[in-house]
Amino acid sequence: MPEMPLLAGMFQHFILPFALFGLPLVLLGVVGAFFVWKDYQQAVDTTSAAERLAQALEEHRKQANEAGERQRLAMEHAQEQYEHELWQARQTTLRALHAQMRACASAGMAADLHAACQACLDIDPDDALARRYQASLAQQPIHA
Repeated sequence: MPEMPLLAGMFQHFILPFALFGLPLVLLGVVGAFFVWKDYQQAVDTTSAAERLAQALEEHRKQANEAGERQRLAMEHAQEQYEHELWQARQTTLRALHAQMRACASAGMAADLHAACQACLDIDPDDALARRYQASLAQQPIHA
């Protein structure tokens, strides 16, 4: 019979049987020990039912408070985002109205300029460009 190399012999006689039988037995032992430990913990647990109920209620109260805080933060974020989007929309509208006012002023369209100024002042009562154009419209004579 030919001699087997040392590594192959170790594999055949030690490693392979350990992998096939030893590891599953170790795994079963660990799982069994876990269940024995859990059973032991329950057996030596001296907390009363009222204490366990109080602990459960306290945990539930903590979770409810955390959920309420997360909801409040989400609502604040949504409100801030809404206000920012509203501000952006107002700024975009004001830029468009400013361009319209400049175009109307350069074309000499007083009625359209007055309407654009009024729309701009409805959005932002402190708009300097609209106030300046309205002041210049007020100084112009009215053509019948």
